[in-house]
Parts: sequence; C-alpha cells; structure tokens
Amino acid sequence: MLHTIEKGILKKKERDTFKEVEYFMRDLNQKDIDKIMELKDFVVKNIENSEVFASSSREILLQEVLKSNKGLALGIFVKDELVAYRSVKFPGDAAYNIGREISLPENELGKVIYLQATVVHPDYRGNGIQKKTLEYIFNLAREKRLWHILSTISPYNYHSLKNTLDYQLRIKELKARSGGYGGSLRYILHRDLRENQEKVYQEIIAIDHKDIKEQSNLLKRGYEGFAIEKDQDSYKISYGSR
Repeated sequence: MLHTIEKGILKKKERDTFKEVEYFMRDLNQKDIDKIMELKDFVVKNIENSEVFASSSREILLQEVLKSNKGLALGIFVKDELVAYRSVKFPGDAAYNIGREISLPENELGKVIYLQATVVHPDYRGNGIQKKTLEYIFNLAREKRLWHILSTISPYNYHSLKNTLDYQLRIKELKARSGGYGGSLRYILHRDLRENQEKVYQEIIAIDHKDIKEQSNLLKRGYEGFAIEKDQDSYKISYGSR
C-alpha cells in the first residue's frame, strides 16, 4: 500500500473563482511515470517562457529520479489526479553532479541532494506547493546526511528563485547550460545544512536580474546572491561579499 505523507486543502482555480479541494502527498514510483509525463507535457505546452523550464525525458526520470537510491519524486494528488510533483536526485559521484561546478571537494559529492524540478498544474498554482515539498525534502536530506542542497534555476523564474532563496540557498554560479537546457542560462544555488548561522555580508549590491554580465562579474569576485526584491515590473537580486 502506498504511504500518504500528508493531507490537506488546496485552492483550485475555476474560471474567475477558487474552489477548495482535498489533496494528499505521497512518494511516486516508476508505475507513476505516465501520470508524471502527462502533467509535465501539459505544463510545458502552456508555459509562457520556455527558457524557465528544462524538460527531463522519460528515461532520465526513470533512471535518475524514480530508480531506487538514485532520487525520489513527491506527488500531490487531488483524488486520482496528479496535480503537482517535485523531483530530486542523489547524484553521488555521477558525472551530472553539479557540485563539481561550484568546487565542492570530491569527498563531499556523495552528500549532495539536487532539487531537479517542481511541476504544478496551472489550476493549482498559488498554494505554496514548492514550499510544502521543500520542507519535506530538507527533513529527508538531514535524515540521510545529504548536507549539500543544490538547485539550478532560470534568472527569469521569479517565483522559484524567491522560494529557493527564502530557504537560504545562495547563488554561486551563473552560466549557459547544455544538454536538456539547450544553452539557457541557469543560476546554480547551494546551501550546506550544517551551517546554521545566518551569513553576514560586508558589502551588498542589488542588480537587475536581466543584467547577466554584472552578475557574472560579481560571482567571479566572490560575491553570492542571497535575496530577491520586486522592482516595479522587474526584480533585483542582492549580492553580498564576505
């Protein structure tokens, strides 16, 4: 029998109003792959900016997420419908461990958990699903002693950036990524769960998220991005030096 992690109420958008519906969260497995692909494909088709989401193939999800000890996926269900999921990887020493790209020592690579994707049906956005699933993942990471939380996020994905920075992941790198990303820009964000104290920055500079060159320069100089703030029709990333 499949284990239910939590239950609760979500607001579902229906035309110009919202309806309260019951949901439950559970682990997904390889038998759920068709539901995962159906939701993912629907979201990709309806996304406004294709650069903000890198779509994983069926094979990657089966072999690098849903395969035992390789990763996991959490599913949010309303009745029998999968309406959202978050997938993560435990990359170990695999070639795709992006810990190497921020110069994590080799003996720390086995302690990485990679936040791969969060996919939410448009009718259920605004329910804080990213945060619900992130809380669970952080607790799981501590249990498994996977201290390094890593994520890649588009500079143009405000909501994912805001949620991730709020959980004290910090921008360490900004680069165009190949493979499934198709050359799209991505931040690499990182948090070491063993560091409990809030970081204190000596100098803080706020940069428009579209100013890629200046952000890259700051990162090369040892700054890290730690906060995001709306600025009229745009938003700025705050970078700090230690």
